This record gives sequence, structure tokens and C-alpha cells, in this order.
Amino acid sequence: MSFVLRQLLDVPGLLVGEELLAVRLGIDVRKSPDWPNVREIFRPCQYSGAARGGFHRWWMDQILELWTKFHPQPPFKLSATDRVAALAAIGYQRLQAIEPTEESPGDRPWLLSVSTDDPFLRLPVDSRYAFTLSSPVAPWLDEPVWCLEQAKRNRTSPLLSQDSRDRIQSPKPLSKGKA
Repeated sequence: MSFVLRQLLDVPGLLVGEELLAVRLGIDVRKSPDWPNVREIFRPCQYSGAARGGFHRWWMDQILELWTKFHPQPPFKLSATDRVAALAAIGYQRLQAIEPTEESPGDRPWLLSVSTDDPFLRLPVDSRYAFTLSSPVAPWLDEPVWCLEQAKRNRTSPLLSQDSRDRIQSPKPLSKGKA
């Protein structure tokens, strides 16, 4: 049971929590009265195994499969605005897309940054602006990342992977095109 908790339920990867599910759908939950209704359409994708009562998680592969029923492009290829528009097209009008911020730019949020200052402060991060940490993780887990400003503030931190330190030291223009 300990392995299941530490390697499947506690960390994003094959399973995602509600906060990350909303990010991957491009939804700003605080400004979206239809969020509970959207969450309901993904109920068939909910994890129903051990410890399910304490961990509300969704299978990401099933989320992606269900998404294809109402949009031909996978959500990670769409901006948050386009993801929300796809959900609006099937009847969920009261949704607000996640807006890029100075701290976390990019219009295609897919990850949540981890915070060294406050573990509860996590920002949506576009993968193009994500800086991976050097923590080794199992291949089925999402790598922990910092958003752009966290990486800038901590550019010499040993927590940043070497690739991320190199990127932040000599940033290259990021492509605005499709990944």
C-alpha cells in the first residue's frame, strides 16, 4: 500500500488530482461556476482503487481519450482559451480560461509548479516555460518543475536540473508555435 500511495496517488503522473485536472483542461476554477459540472463529465475517468476515498484522482490517459469525443486536438496542443472554448461548445459556458502571468507565461498550461517558499502555492505552467528540478522520479511520474520566475529567482539552486540551469543562464527565444 505504501508504494501505491507514494508512487501513484501522492504525485502526478498516470493519475492527476483535481487541481491538475483543471489546469490540463485550461480552467481557472476560482472563476468558473461550471467547474463542478465539467468535473462530472470526467467521472468515468476517476480512480476507483485502494485509498480512493482519501485521494480524488483521475486517470490521465482516460481523460485524453474522453477529450477526443468533443475535440479532435489533444488538450496539450491547445491554448487554455481553446480548451475552454471546446468545453463551451458542448454546453459549459460559465468557464474562465487560465490566463498567463508574468511569473508563469505561456498560454498552454499543463503542469503545476512546486514551491520552495510555500508548498501550497502552485502555479499553472506551460511546458515551454517549465524548468525541471533535479529530483529523480519514476518514468510514469511527472517531473517536478518551477515556473519561469521561480527558476529566475533560484537560478543557481542545486534543486534545478543542469539543463534547467543552463536554460535560465542563457535563455533562447521560446517558440510561439505548436509543440
